[in-house]
Amino acid sequence: MITIDDEESDDLETSDDVATVPNDVADPRDLVETLIPSDIRHRYEIVSYRNAAVILAHSRAAKFQELLGALRAFSLTTHMIRTAGGNESEVPKLLSSSLRPDGWHETIIQGDLVVTMKWKVETGKNAGARVSLKSSHSNFAAKNSSMATRSIMSKT
Repeated sequence: MITIDDEESDDLETSDDVATVPNDVADPRDLVETLIPSDIRHRYEIVSYRNAAVILAHSRAAKFQELLGALRAFSLTTHMIRTAGGNESEVPKLLSSSLRPDGWHETIIQGDLVVTMKWKVETGKNAGARVSLKSSHSNFAAKNSSMATRSIMSKT
């Protein structure tokens, strides 16, 4: 188990670029405590956003149990933290080795923004003085926009 002395902890909480505590949109702590077993809560800091814990626990109960099993089997050491990992350190390898036998695999989720601009162009007037219009459009693909790319473990 890794501990941080109080002086270091105070410094971490005031950091402007990294959140060290859940923000106000996190799910209520008591809700998370009813869904996540106490042995997991004692080993890890669990924060749920947008009802993730509720959805996972109730609509994907088998997958939820597989994740809990992987968390129970996982143990982080200071040696793991200090060892350089190149493309993949020992930490994700250990988690992957626990989840892959159950059919989990790394999944990359990427979103691109496509903006469509539509307009009508006047092409003339017919005999009844009605305006003739032609529809046009243009697509703009904003690759690597502000949409996030996430690499996660998922199970189909």
